[in-house]
Amino acid sequence: MFNYDGLTPLHAAVLSHNAVVKELRTLGNLCSYMAKELAQRAHMYVECIKTLLLTGASSGTKDQKSGRTCLHMAAEEANVELFNIFLDQPQSAVNAKTFSGNTALHIVSSLQNHKRQVEAVKLLMRKGADPGARNFENELPCQLVPRGPTGEKVQQLLKGNIDMLK
Repeated sequence: MFNYDGLTPLHAAVLSHNAVVKELRTLGNLCSYMAKELAQRAHMYVECIKTLLLTGASSGTKDQKSGRTCLHMAAEEANVELFNIFLDQPQSAVNAKTFSGNTALHIVSSLQNHKRQVEAVKLLMRKGADPGARNFENELPCQLVPRGPTGEKVQQLLKGNIDMLK
């Protein structure tokens, strides 16, 4: 079932988990109570996602507005915890494309100043993400990487630096 926004319950749970992860990342030094509260919420969403998957939800279902799968949505926050869950699914499609032709690797590669970006790219590459996939603007993931030290590491990974994948 899809809601008015074209999302399944699994999509909604992923976006909720992403929101908590983003809040944890952007707020930095939180008081211990707030940090504990957010960690509990994140854990609750992970358990919800796992339950939905166990009861038959498909992480490969595309939302109806942009064609994003759960992996694409997790990529928007370089959500490695969710990557590990979705990439272990039997129907996992690491190279699935949105309606604009972007793969999860395109999305992760384009993130700005994200501390988990390199880890997320490594995980996707290990699971078979294609750095040669082009979106409908004819862009490769390496063409979307922002400049800077993190961007340099991502570029090396996308160019196939095997040593960095370890």
